[in-house]
Amino acid sequence: MSSVPNVNDTYFQHKVLTRIHGPPVYATLQLLATELKANAGSVPTTLGGGLYGHLGLVVSDQKYATLANTSPWVTPVHPGDYTPPATGTSALLAADKDVWRAAHKIFDLCQATEKALIAQVVESIDSTYLRALLDRTTGQYATNLRDVLSHLFATHGRITPQQICDKQNAISNMAFDISMPVDTVFNEIDDLADLAEHANSALTPNQMMDLAYVIFSKHPVLLQDLRDWNRMPTINRTWANMITHFRDAQQDLAFLPTAGDMYQQANTMSTMADLVAQRLLDTVQVTQEAEPPVETINAAFTTELAARDAALLAQLQEMMTRMSTGTANTNAQTRNQRSNRGRAATGGRGRTNEAANKKPRLYCWSHGACAHGSAECNTPLTGHVTTATFHNMQGGSTKNLQYVPTNHSA
Repeated sequence: MSSVPNVNDTYFQHKVLTRIHGPPVYATLQLLATELKANAGSVPTTLGGGLYGHLGLVVSDQKYATLANTSPWVTPVHPGDYTPPATGTSALLAADKDVWRAAHKIFDLCQATEKALIAQVVESIDSTYLRALLDRTTGQYATNLRDVLSHLFATHGRITPQQICDKQNAISNMAFDISMPVDTVFNEIDDLADLAEHANSALTPNQMMDLAYVIFSKHPVLLQDLRDWNRMPTINRTWANMITHFRDAQQDLAFLPTAGDMYQQANTMSTMADLVAQRLLDTVQVTQEAEPPVETINAAFTTELAARDAALLAQLQEMMTRMSTGTANTNAQTRNQRSNRGRAATGGRGRTNEAANKKPRLYCWSHGACAHGSAECNTPLTGHVTTATFHNMQGGSTKNLQYVPTNHSA
């Protein structure tokens, strides 16, 4: 039978765990658990789907189930001594023994990995805080890593419901910027899930996804990606798929023409409007090219999506209208100001026209057509005739006669 390699030297990422000085607390235990996960996951195996090594030795079954492309983790038991079947050909007997050898190898490697991980825990924590785990008969600190971690968190890293509530509120109100990796959100929620699990109040995958949805919905540029997420069949809406979906969405944003502006400067209204409009246009084109299968979307959900589309388009139109109206009002105000200054300079358009239209109506022998008659003249010339009129000027002045009405009795 093949020998088992030294998993610590061959596979572990952390050859020595971070030392905990003094009594363990939640923060130090959480770091310890994180390093154990990295080490366990680095040892290859076909168990649990084969993608995450021996991670199933560290995390709970519920947590392991949230990972993508996994099968339930089952820690192998000793296959026992080989017992050949009573009958069969030599080829069948050889194949049966190969199966037994493979099962034994998987068991041995799993046992070696778990024992090495427990040994690291014992080395990183003072024995005073591990004494309850010591089996006096065998002299070993338990044989199940999950039991070791559960005892440590229950004894030295107790979590109150208030702590969980505070952590959840902090995540809901976190100032997430679209230029930051979306994994910032997912990591915070994973930390909350660990916190709740150690308080025996584990979050469900749906609760985790709802929390991420609330955070992402605050960013208009991700609204289309949220709609795409809603369109997915329920069976595909998993925590692992949500992480992949929004990672891809953020990568797509990096290649949009206006996305660079959002990453380099503050989010202006026009930049945001352009980006949202472009993403909506892309979605309309894709929808026209390939309609989703009818069986995946029921009528009620289709109506809801249409209503959301209409609301989003209305918001975008309102945004652009406000911007256009603001520019028009500014231009109109400028024109009015210029017009008012012109009126002030001429003393008022009405008065100017009135003065220009004021014409002489009487005739004076000395001054011609003017505002007074010959009899009322105060500055008569030599030979002034007081009885001179328009009809009988008696040789008087013809000044301003172009204003004389054609039919005047004065």
